[in-house]
Amino acid sequence: MIDPFEAGDRLPRESWALNFFQQVKAEAVLLGPLDADRYKLLEKELAAIPRLVVFDALDPLPVSHVGLDMPGSCRMAMEYLYRAEHRRIGYLGLNRFDAASDSPFTRYALYRAFLAEHRLEFRDDWIIRTSAAGPEPEMLDAVKRLLTGEHRVTALLCHEDAFGLLALKAAAECGIAVPEDLSVIGFDDQPSAWLAHPGLTTIHFDINSYVDKLVEFTLEAVNTPAGSVPPVRQYREQPRLVVRDSVARITHLPV
Repeated sequence: MIDPFEAGDRLPRESWALNFFQQVKAEAVLLGPLDADRYKLLEKELAAIPRLVVFDALDPLPVSHVGLDMPGSCRMAMEYLYRAEHRRIGYLGLNRFDAASDSPFTRYALYRAFLAEHRLEFRDDWIIRTSAAGPEPEMLDAVKRLLTGEHRVTALLCHEDAFGLLALKAAAECGIAVPEDLSVIGFDDQPSAWLAHPGLTTIHFDINSYVDKLVEFTLEAVNTPAGSVPPVRQYREQPRLVVRDSVARITHLPV
């Protein structure tokens, strides 16, 4: 299993690994996350692996793949904030994979598309980036600056729940009330989301269903008779909005 989180310099290693799997005649290869651009870069190696299943697929791919309904989930989160009258919406947790990807289906790309569709303001200083897979201690000061500076946001779309917890911590340390003065929404519905105070509103995916489908596709590939090509299967796990206490209708703009 390969996790190409970092951009660029890992492609040679991915290419080597895929060639190795082919040489040892692996029964199946699981690869993810993957977008269309990275698929094209690895197309030669991938074409040589007949039993390939991609997980966390961002774009439609010509091989069996499972993924989350990114467009539906991001629209669900952004529309919930928009209906609560939020017009200054920042993004917390932009990682290197999303920043480097040209896919229109990353959470960040979909956030940008929603802003453009509704003619909402986009500001680069409303984006908090990360060089890791989750929050880092030094990000706390960056979030505090965002919440206390000029042109403050009224809401934050967080790449995942861990960044939502970071937003709640920064707001508390700045004396900013959630949800009265700042709304926060996350993704993935981690156990920490309902334990937070206030409880974190988030987007839920049924991970058990997702994993079951990944196992189903993998077993189907492994059990395909020699000389036959497994059918191409696609699956998108559907989102569900979990409303807790971190989002409220805006009543005033921050000073």
